[in-house]
Formats: sequence, structure tokens, C-alpha cells
Amino acid sequence: MPEYTLNRNHLHRSTQGFTIKFEKGRPVHVPPACEREVVAFGAERVDGDNPDVLAPENVDDPTPVGQDREAILFAAFEQIVAVNDSKDFGAAGTPSIKAVERLVKFGIDKKELLEVWQAFRASKDEAQ
Repeated sequence: MPEYTLNRNHLHRSTQGFTIKFEKGRPVHVPPACEREVVAFGAERVDGDNPDVLAPENVDDPTPVGQDREAILFAAFEQIVAVNDSKDFGAAGTPSIKAVERLVKFGIDKKELLEVWQAFRASKDEAQ
């Protein structure tokens, strides 16, 4: 993982589901998915060049949206429920973000996870 420094203390909560704690002047490992975000607020890469935050993202592999995204998340929930491993669930009985992201290969935040999980549970209740 690349390392970045920042000229101030900062706790960054990324849109990819990561939390990165910056301490002034100390290098911190940043997941590749979050590099553009941290550069956008002033972090600098320790070795190598910063990514261009204005360049378009990889358009060859777009993140699914709308009903396609929901269908992929429903399929992931099906797998998680079928395996029924306690490590894949939180205390409230919802799947963990890590477990879902491992299956879907794109980032998801807590709010979206809860909304889609509720829709998934409602669809299962209707089917019974």
C-alpha cells in the first residue's frame, strides 16, 4: 500500500468504507481505492507521484448503480445468509461491510448496507 503524509492531524472517513488516521508529518498506509480522496484534501505521497484527482476514473469497470447494484447486493446477502458464518454479521444481525465488499468487489457504506438489507429482508418476508 502506498504511504501518504499530511501537514495536520486528520481523521478521514472515506467513501470506500475505510477510516484513515493522519498524524502531522507521519507516513500512513492508504488503500489504493482511497488515494484520490486523500490527495484531494492535501495528502502527499511519500514516494512516487500523486494520482491526478481531476482525471476521470477507470471507465472500463464502472461501479454498478440502481437496480443492478441492488441485485448484486441481494446476491451477496443470499451467499452470506447461506454460509451463516458469525464473523460475517454484526451484533444487530446485519451483514458486515467487510463481508459484503469481499463478495461484491465494490465499496458500500453503512447507510446503503442497512437500506438494502432491509429491502432484502422485506422481500424474504413477502416470499414466505
